[in-house]
Amino acid sequence: MSNVYSLPAPPLIDNAVRQVVTLDCREDGSLMANEHPSAVLHIAVSCLLQPQPGDSVCALVNGDQWWITDVLSCRDKNRPLVLRSAHSALSIEANDLSIQANQRLTLTSPSLNFIAQTSRWLAEKMEQIAGHLQTRCRSAERLVKESERVEAEHIQHQASASYRVDSELTAVNGRTVLKIDGGQVHVG
Repeated sequence: MSNVYSLPAPPLIDNAVRQVVTLDCREDGSLMANEHPSAVLHIAVSCLLQPQPGDSVCALVNGDQWWITDVLSCRDKNRPLVLRSAHSALSIEANDLSIQANQRLTLTSPSLNFIAQTSRWLAEKMEQIAGHLQTRCRSAERLVKESERVEAEHIQHQASASYRVDSELTAVNGRTVLKIDGGQVHVG
């Protein structure tokens, strides 16, 4: 597997020792261990939680190579934690996967694909905002309990076989022109 950024070859674990250190930041922005400022720190692929200055971490030490394997505690308890993979892709596989957010769940991506045999959305309130929205399906059904309102500059419905409007009270209002055109027109 290739990394997004190049990493040195993994150390031999035979002589490696684990050590707990507190991180700090050099002037160039790279991380360093407060207890050993000259040590070269690398983040192990297994450490998906992005370490920050002030965090207490566990490192695997092999000579002058230090590999951060775990973030033990964060200096800022309120900071959002970031999962970051050194590889170009991260896949989570499970028979059953649940993501729960008590306040808000945000997904951000230039491209988002949901592929499912069954999809169910339950929401008390739902807003869709899109520059262009296109839906393609073999059959569609929408049930609205109370009322539905559509506002648009132009609305066009086209049916190749039949089109039916059925209600207790139907009103069609054309402010300037109302045109009904058909091979036969039945009224009444």
